[in-house]
Amino acid sequence: VVALYVALLLIERGALKTKLAGLSRDPNQAAHILRVFESITDRIGTYLLLKTAVSAVQGLLCYLILRSFGVDLAGFWAVLVGLLNFVPYIGSILGVILPGAFATVQLTDMSNLLALLLALSAAQFAIGFFLDPYVMGKSLNLSPFVILVSLAAWGSLWGMAGAFIAVPLMACLALVLAEFEETRPLAVLLSRDGKV
Repeated sequence: VVALYVALLLIERGALKTKLAGLSRDPNQAAHILRVFESITDRIGTYLLLKTAVSAVQGLLCYLILRSFGVDLAGFWAVLVGLLNFVPYIGSILGVILPGAFATVQLTDMSNLLALLLALSAAQFAIGFFLDPYVMGKSLNLSPFVILVSLAAWGSLWGMAGAFIAVPLMACLALVLAEFEETRPLAVLLSRDGKV
């Protein structure tokens, strides 16, 4: 369903600027609406680019750790962990549990298994608590509580697809709310530091 929605949105993308400009008869207001739209597009593009780079680093770390312990299919798990990194909070947990569960079949020594789980957890911790918040906080300015609530809400509504779009959707909402005087207080509440 999400893929169908995205395909339909991409088909209509060419006419979107004309539609947005037509929302107001005042040329200044129409130009303001287009600026808001372009700002949203730029911020979400930046978010996706930065998140992809952070996820690639996370996947590379996972690959190196799994290869050093001799776990089979390290490339597959690295790609999966990189993709799971797009899902806030839950993705980090699954990024340790899933490869760790697979490694229990292959690693017979309990000390090696615990060392692997510790190394994967340390990588997730380093990326999830230091690099990711620093990079995302600079680009999105969303409260961690808002991210968690939006993840729960969209995840329960659309499952894994909802979890993937939760953060970009909240970033769009915060940007739109910040542009209008009546809804600006809501954008302040959604922000990480109160500045929009």
